Amino acid sequence: MTDIPVQDRYRNRLLTIIAAIMIIAALRTGLAVTMPIAFAAITVAALWPLKRWLAGAMPSWLAYTLTMLALVIILGVRGRGLSVDRPSHRFAMAGP
Repeated sequence: MTDIPVQDRYRNRLLTIIAAIMIIAALRTGLAVTMPIAFAAITVAALWPLKRWLAGAMPSWLAYTLTMLALVIILGVRGRGLSVDRPSHRFAMAGP
């Protein structure tokens, strides 16, 4: 194993910290774009096994229909919790 000089180790650690800060800043800046994409990917990953299992037990069109119904139910339940009409949001959105 080769010994890395102390200066190189410090430089590598600082570059790692700087890179982490830059990645976090980029993710925070692109939150409006990255969050819907992440939500869609997680939703597809969660519903894919259900669709495959249903497709093995029934016709494909019915499996797609039931999978979409499950998606609507999940989004409906989740969307109700994200409603802007909740009292806690009224104070946060109120202007001066």
